Amino acid sequence: MHNRFVVIITACSFVVYTMAVAAGAEKAAPVAAPAKNAQITVLTGGEICTVYIDGTLVGESPRTFPVAAGKHTVRAVPPTGRSKEKTIKIGENETEVIRFGFPMPKPVEDAVRGRVRSDEEPWLTNVDIAFGVVLLVMIGAAIVVANTHGSHHVSTSIVVNNGSIGLSFRSSTSDGDRVAVYVNGTKVNEFTVTAGGTGISVVLSPGHNVITIQALNEGATPGNTGTVTVSNVISGSNTLQWSLFANTSCSFEIDVQ
Repeated sequence: MHNRFVVIITACSFVVYTMAVAAGAEKAAPVAAPAKNAQITVLTGGEICTVYIDGTLVGESPRTFPVAAGKHTVRAVPPTGRSKEKTIKIGENETEVIRFGFPMPKPVEDAVRGRVRSDEEPWLTNVDIAFGVVLLVMIGAAIVVANTHGSHHVSTSIVVNNGSIGLSFRSSTSDGDRVAVYVNGTKVNEFTVTAGGTGISVVLSPGHNVITIQALNEGATPGNTGTVTVSNVISGSNTLQWSLFANTSCSFEIDVQ
């Protein structure tokens, strides 16, 4: 009798224990996570950052992350520098955009923009200024050379007292410089200018005349240079110089009184 009573008590205890375990398991069952019915778009400027939402790593920016409606804390962590954090409240079926103002990494910025100067750098450095000065000097020198060696006007103040005059051409060196001489646009002679000199006679029209010297080459030593002496001059210089590139010319005016 006693043994039967022990068996009954043990069986009841087992049933009670089993029910208690089942009830505890039902209470301990995990609560279903809230539905992710909203979105957060995280933008971090030019920097790619690691993104945490409510302390949980969710990925890298820029990107849109699904979340449940409610309040969330978003933290962006760049590869270098300090992280930034913002807290927002989002409703169901809404999309919120969070912007963090991280700058673009300098190597990337240089590559994208072709090495644009930063705000800290002056727009004009000493090297820039020096280069500008050298460039201006070179331009000025080119203008001087062009005016010296190109086609140009020599003088307008020669007056002679005779319509028939002599022109004597001479060079400091005999290097083969050849010239053609024109009077009022008509070619009157062509010759090689030498150190010994070459003289020609020309007949001028009454009043105003133009004498032109054209360089046909530059001889052995560039450019084509020499002097011309005019006879019967009563006003102005009777000796004029020229220095020309090949195929350029200079002119001077003579008035017959």
